[in-house]
Amino acid sequence: EDSGTYRVSVSSIGGESSSVTDVVTYRPTTITREIFETVTIDGRETPATPSTPVLIRRGDTIVLEGSASGMPNPTVRFLFDGKVVSPSDKISIEMTPSGGRLTVRNVSPDDSGRYTF
Repeated sequence: EDSGTYRVSVSSIGGESSSVTDVVTYRPTTITREIFETVTIDGRETPATPSTPVLIRRGDTIVLEGSASGMPNPTVRFLFDGKVVSPSDKISIEMTPSGGRLTVRNVSPDDSGRYTF
């Protein structure tokens, strides 16, 4: 890592001059997986892959968790069929140190679709 304080000093017959600056290097933001790392349906962990839909019964609660890292910390948001998900009576969103968690309670057919992180 090249972060740190750098000093430049210049001297000649005419005198001396110096300058100090702080340099901060950033890591690019990365999503650690393209899919949710954890899918939990009513307390049961279920495998999640992009090509396999997760089947949920009406009334279940589903929790989707994903991780992201970078410097500065990335802004995380959840999407449902390409639209930003907002908290509501049945939806909660929790930011975690490593990413985020989306909880959908009392699922219904209206909640069917593609969730992305």
